[in-house]
Amino acid sequence: MKKLSLILIAIAFYTVGIAQEIHVNSATEFLRAIGSNKTIVIESGSVFNLTDAMLQLHNNYPKEYPMLDYYENEEQMAPLNNKVFSLNAYDGPEIALKGVRNLVIKGEASNLPLLLAEPRYAYIFSLYDCSNITFENIIMGHTNKGYCEGGVVALNDCRKINFFNCDLFGCGTEGLTANNVDGVKFNNSHIHDCSYSIMTLYNCQNFSFNNSMFFNNRMFNLVNIQGGATTTIRFTNCHFFQNHGQLFSLSDSIQLENCFITQPMDEWGDTEVIMDNGSVWSQPSGYPYDD
Repeated sequence: MKKLSLILIAIAFYTVGIAQEIHVNSATEFLRAIGSNKTIVIESGSVFNLTDAMLQLHNNYPKEYPMLDYYENEEQMAPLNNKVFSLNAYDGPEIALKGVRNLVIKGEASNLPLLLAEPRYAYIFSLYDCSNITFENIIMGHTNKGYCEGGVVALNDCRKINFFNCDLFGCGTEGLTANNVDGVKFNNSHIHDCSYSIMTLYNCQNFSFNNSMFFNNRMFNLVNIQGGATTTIRFTNCHFFQNHGQLFSLSDSIQLENCFITQPMDEWGDTEVIMDNGSVWSQPSGYPYDD
């Protein structure tokens, strides 16, 4: 009986840790709240400049919120588990998370909060070795347009990442960049107005995009799915429209089901490896595009 009581107490403490909910109404509070086993609720309609907040935290607490060099960070990053820090991109800090587990970041569905980054060459968020992370009811993007680098969200060696009712907008080069990631759900969400592409997935598995829209993106290969280990990529009830560039650049087969694709036929890309069930492909009106 005593052993059972100890087990129940341990379970109770574990459950409390998982369920910890923190409400924030400033960018600084938000960054300080990030960690494992938490739910962060952002006040309805908030607009957070993450760059200003991270610079302030780094200046005040340099050891707690370090800034690593972008191109020489692997050794420095190794001990930073369950940690938020920044990478010094070409024109400012990029928010990075490493080793974070069981984190939910969500806003109110009626008035989605906006998370912004100023550096044009930095991602809004870069995740390294994270798992069970959910972004829900969030808008993310840049204040200014960048080129060559700097998308919206980058995932590296991550597992089980969710985007529910999110809006990833351009001024970032692409909405989603993933390398060696297993398990992403992208539901009722959008990627739009990105300057180079929609997404790049490299050596990724078990990605499902559901009831989502991808529009007003340009200008090279738009949906890039590459790497010999990339498998089980599925789009269901998704809509692609008003995009400029080759739509699909694929190293292996993907699945489409009941999608709507409005794209010039000569810009469809690698359709021969697509397993399609019931999608509708159409030519956009007014093509060629009026830039």
